[in-house]
Amino acid sequence: MSKRRSAKIETTLVYFDGPQLISLFASKTRLVAVGIPKKPTETSPFLAVSVQTKDWEKYLEGTVDLRYLFTIPKVRRHYMFDLDTAEDNRVWMKLYEDEIDETYLPSPKFFSSSHTEDTNTPMHATDTERLLVDGEWELTDFGQFQQKFSDMYAFLASTSIWRDKSRDKSLRRKVVDAFLDRPFKGGFSYVHLFRDLENCLPRGMRLNLDKISYASPGYVDVFGEQYVFDDLTKILMNFGRNREALKEKYTAFYRFLSKGGYLAMSGSDFELQPTASKVIRARARELAKDMLAPNYKEVLALSNGNVLVAAKVVLAFYRRLSDASNYFAQGRISYDQ
Repeated sequence: MSKRRSAKIETTLVYFDGPQLISLFASKTRLVAVGIPKKPTETSPFLAVSVQTKDWEKYLEGTVDLRYLFTIPKVRRHYMFDLDTAEDNRVWMKLYEDEIDETYLPSPKFFSSSHTEDTNTPMHATDTERLLVDGEWELTDFGQFQQKFSDMYAFLASTSIWRDKSRDKSLRRKVVDAFLDRPFKGGFSYVHLFRDLENCLPRGMRLNLDKISYASPGYVDVFGEQYVFDDLTKILMNFGRNREALKEKYTAFYRFLSKGGYLAMSGSDFELQPTASKVIRARARELAKDMLAPNYKEVLALSNGNVLVAAKVVLAFYRRLSDASNYFAQGRISYDQ
């Protein structure tokens, strides 16, 4: 294997009397490089590290610092190069396999918000939703509400991506894979479904916490897509008005599935039974329609036509909607009207 590799400079991220932090691409591999102390034979030495997309997005979102990219991910390689040798915006890097000198590494707590240059890359969605908070809260309470709200947001946003045929095919395929890559036999199938749907979202669409003013009353601002916020508002308000009727339908449907042994059954083991399938499809479609979400026809298509999987997804959405709606019913969360 060659010890040298060519990389094309993408952009400068930090500039102080010259580039100090830059991003590059070697074929399809992203790298981040930081200026390091000079040796007598060098003029502008840099230490580079390969960065996976998920870690790059974490860095841009501000959930990890720059040092994390150089020291923590298991899948990474370090390279050295001299920026002054660049030609046509391209450098030749040498694989660096020695232990990294501490003086070469970025200082802790340097985050992407400290970049001096505009990369023209959206850090997050730009629309803002303000949720008013009141009453008494435990830290775990807020975390639980945020997770349910985030799960529903991710579901609505990711299915809108799948619905939009002008979207990148690989992105739409990720949404499909989120539905097909699990058995839907136990609770963690649903946890992983909603997490995977969140990961399907481009960074510029993801839900992000902007700021919290925690008092009584106070508020929480989150970044996201306005059309998803609008849909969520309608869905939550509708649930509040029809809570008892929806709970009755959910409970009856859940008992039907439980009594028939369908809840413990893997989606792949479900055999098409005309009578049972007709009932499951009808009840799931009715519950989804009355909740205003999810779109049952889309869920069924994403579930590859498996009516049991589609039904379980509808029930999972109900549980998250019910839990999130409880905070509104308690008066601890409200919309800024």
